[in-house]
Amino acid sequence: MTEFHRLPSKHDEQHSEQWEKLNTEAEIRAKKEPTAPMPDLDHLTSDDFQHVYEPASDTFLLIDAIQYELRSGLFRDRLEPVIALELGCGTAVPSVFLRRHWQDVKYFRPTLLSFATDVNPRALEVAQSTVKIADPHPHFFEFVRCDLASSLLNGLHRRVSILLFNPPYVSTPDEEVGGVDIEASWAGGKNGRRVIDRAISQIEHLLEKPYGMAYLVTVEDNNPFELAQRFQQLGLKMRPLLRRKAFNERLTIQKVEWI
Repeated sequence: MTEFHRLPSKHDEQHSEQWEKLNTEAEIRAKKEPTAPMPDLDHLTSDDFQHVYEPASDTFLLIDAIQYELRSGLFRDRLEPVIALELGCGTAVPSVFLRRHWQDVKYFRPTLLSFATDVNPRALEVAQSTVKIADPHPHFFEFVRCDLASSLLNGLHRRVSILLFNPPYVSTPDEEVGGVDIEASWAGGKNGRRVIDRAISQIEHLLEKPYGMAYLVTVEDNNPFELAQRFQQLGLKMRPLLRRKAFNERLTIQKVEWI
């Protein structure tokens, strides 16, 4: 059956122009942000990275975004514990960075409770070893093997304050999606959106209301403008936070929060 595509309207064009302005602002913001220090991964081997995604430009931009948000006062002076969740954690570098720098600024911040999921069992082993070495409070970290957050939807409903997601965003044939080894970290199917699209409703279900925030890596193939419209239908707004060119693609950290 032929796919139906609505003709773009003048309203769409105006919003697209606004989106490009937001992208430009995100690029300027990324240039000004100091490079965030990577957690130490010397305990991992080349064999580990045959099965688990090795941190790269997208990881670096995500931890830069976390650093930017922390320096901006993310959840400062809040009293009750904050829950963070990383979907498809791989080495868990973003989660570890968040935890290590949670109290680095002068504001009071509450206890941070962290969860991380991955469908790849080797990734969870690597993530656990990273946390044991780099996290001063590893007992506040829980790992769950599942697809996205499927096993946590009931327990963490409306409880996640910070959600981190570096998804498989590479455009691939759909049949490459659904693996449980390293291919699960990059194979995104058509437009790199098959896994991202499945995550949208879970993000809406999990985020604490009204203060929960999600940080999502996208590339241009993912059609972020249309993705933002999908989130808007669920009462969430998605905006570019940091944006940077890496090799032949432009990576963007999208910030998702309640309207």
